[in-house]
Amino acid sequence: MKSLIKKQFVIYCFFGTIAGSIEIVLFTILYNYAKLPLFVSNTLAFIISVLFSYYVNSKYVFKRTFLTRRKAIKQFNIFILSRIAGIFFDSSILYFCIHFIRMPNLIAKTISCTSTALINYLIGKHIFKA
Repeated sequence: MKSLIKKQFVIYCFFGTIAGSIEIVLFTILYNYAKLPLFVSNTLAFIISVLFSYYVNSKYVFKRTFLTRRKAIKQFNIFILSRIAGIFFDSSILYFCIHFIRMPNLIAKTISCTSTALINYLIGKHIFKA
């Protein structure tokens, strides 16, 4: 059982790194180059990475078994709601790091992404239980 959890966590970290990279790159492009506001840039980048995360979490990380359409929709909605809570957590860390600690935005975004990813893993384990 422990080796299964370790393997699952390693796979989660692999795809989480990809999702985090997608989020950080999009945030950097939107905030630094497109000059969109902080929260708009963060929210758009977060939404794209969440959609990617749902797909890989359900298919590769937690290996969701076949669900009825109704259960799949319910699972997706719970996933999205948990990630909406995550964006508030992520944005709060990002705002604090940039505006109070005066960190460079790339470092701040990396910290906010990593913190949120750890919480999302724990939540995801419960969402994708069969």
